Formats: sequence, C-alpha cells, structure tokens
Amino acid sequence: MKLLVTGSIAFDYLMSFPGHFSEHFVKDKLDKVSLSFLVDQMNKQKGGCAANIAYTLGLLGERPLLVGAVGQDFAEYRQNVIVGASLAVTAPGGQYDSDKLVNLGTNRWSFKPELGILKAW
Repeated sequence: MKLLVTGSIAFDYLMSFPGHFSEHFVKDKLDKVSLSFLVDQMNKQKGGCAANIAYTLGLLGERPLLVGAVGQDFAEYRQNVIVGASLAVTAPGGQYDSDKLVNLGTNRWSFKPELGILKAW
C-alpha cells in the first residue's frame, strides 16, 4: 500500500528560554496577549508537519510519498545524498533438539550489516 503524506515542508525553529509560558500571562488580560521572550538557545531543524510524519513513517519501515508546497529556502532544506548504515544482531533463542525434524527459534548468532545510499535527482 502506498502512503501519500501532504502538508507543510518547512524549517522548525526550536527555542529554549528560562521559566514557563504561564509566568508571562496576566490573568485579567487574557483577551489581549502580546508576548516576547529572550531565548537562551535556538536550533534550526528540517521539519514541517508532513515532513515529520513522513520521516516517522520511514523509521517504522514505510516508504511514504511526501507532497507539499515549499518556499524559496527549499534548496537549503533539500538533501542531495543521504547515507545510512545499520547492524542487526540476533542472539540464539529457543531450544535445539536433535531428535526433532523442525526446531522453532533461532539457534545461532546472526549478524546483518546494511548500508544504504540515496541520491536525489
């Protein structure tokens, strides 16, 4: 089954500041809120709602198709080459009985190294 994810593709700006949001609200003036914060740290990361959903689906083994509108800064967002590597190790499990024709479980160690390279065209 093909999954199509549509929505925003954008940069996420993650900021941290000391304190809590609730400390900056005036109880009797919640109908007019104007807040400014001095932040200690700001990180710019690739994100957007649709891109984050597609990324998470990819981590779960799906291969979604991401569709969305992008802005003038997309060249900075787009990756030309993605390299990934993994090593799956399986420990012996179950019991081995030489008298049985079929034994359930994995009765040996296994190692599965993988390397993937994706090039955008």
